[in-house]
Amino acid sequence: MEYDEFLKDIKDSEDETIEFKSSIRSDDLGRSMAAFATNKGGKIYIGVTDNKEPIGIIWGDKFKDDINQIARNCNPYIDVHVETIQHDNEKVI
Repeated sequence: MEYDEFLKDIKDSEDETIEFKSSIRSDDLGRSMAAFATNKGGKIYIGVTDNKEPIGIIWGDKFKDDINQIARNCNPYIDVHVETIQHDNEKVI
């Protein structure tokens, strides 16, 4: 996804298919994943405040591993697709 598409996507408030997380907290992220998995699916943007402000996160392999581990701990297991969008020189969404 391109950054312009992302900005268009977050223009609206959170709904049944879009959620914003400013950081990763396993209990909160796991609940959101489970909710989307029992519905029609959705997108969780990590590095975006509840006020729709993109702040980004510092990305690393451990971060992706943490997200996949949270998905594996859900019952049943949730298959997630992780994609990054460059926010600035150091951070991604």
